[in-house]
Amino acid sequence: MTDRTKLEDFYDSWSTKSEKDIEHDLCAAERKADLIVTGLSSHLRHHIHSVLDFGCGFGRFLDILAKRLDLKHAFGVDFSADAIRIAKNINDKTRLEFQQLHTLSASENVQLIQTFAPEGIDCILLIDLLEHIPDCVELLSALSTITPLFLIKLPIESSILDNYLLPKEFPGSNHSNGHLREFNVNDVHYFVRQIGLTPIVENTYVYHIDDMFPPPAGRRSFKGVIYRNGLKWLKLFSSWILPKRIFLRLIGGGGYYCLATFDKDHVLHP
Repeated sequence: MTDRTKLEDFYDSWSTKSEKDIEHDLCAAERKADLIVTGLSSHLRHHIHSVLDFGCGFGRFLDILAKRLDLKHAFGVDFSADAIRIAKNINDKTRLEFQQLHTLSASENVQLIQTFAPEGIDCILLIDLLEHIPDCVELLSALSTITPLFLIKLPIESSILDNYLLPKEFPGSNHSNGHLREFNVNDVHYFVRQIGLTPIVENTYVYHIDDMFPPPAGRRSFKGVIYRNGLKWLKLFSSWILPKRIFLRLIGGGGYYCLATFDKDHVLHP
């Protein structure tokens, strides 16, 4: 089985979740959208009237963005049929349009997008996506034929605590979240530039405590509950007293976002 087939399997199955897990994902997407739109408001409102959310999941981020910015056109695409079905059922049908992707081929997906958005798109959203993509430059090069402007969000989940004191799951094709790479608060800035993105504005933030600790899978032992709650309070207290960048580097987790342009001739190869 190739990595690409494994990736297809992951995208096809990730949205098979319980109602509780889906509700958590929706709430997390709302918090994420509110924070990013607030941080980028002055840049987004005056220049962006149509967007495409590539890898839209359940569509809640796109829904919030479309409402907050009063977008004229908002499209969401995803490889998961279940995610698209749910997105169509729970979001604003009058404002949003969702389409399923039937391949992971970037060039073929661009052709599909051009059929339902022939007038073009002002900005493409890549929200918590690039950590899953084997060849980010290939994807960005293809999508940049539609627009050079991208709204990016990446997780910052590599920390001293995570790497040295807790059980570690390294990124790879078998990662439980499908992550092929991970970022810390420093190297995430270099990553976006290495793949040809030039941020217009960028920022980092600390996750809401509920986003650091999604609903646990299955029943937990008494010891497991104590361990989880102790770690939760450690992270919460640390996020109150430590400067943001120090917290993200030592404890985690959080996120990075930017509004950036892409130029295939600016890809760095250090």
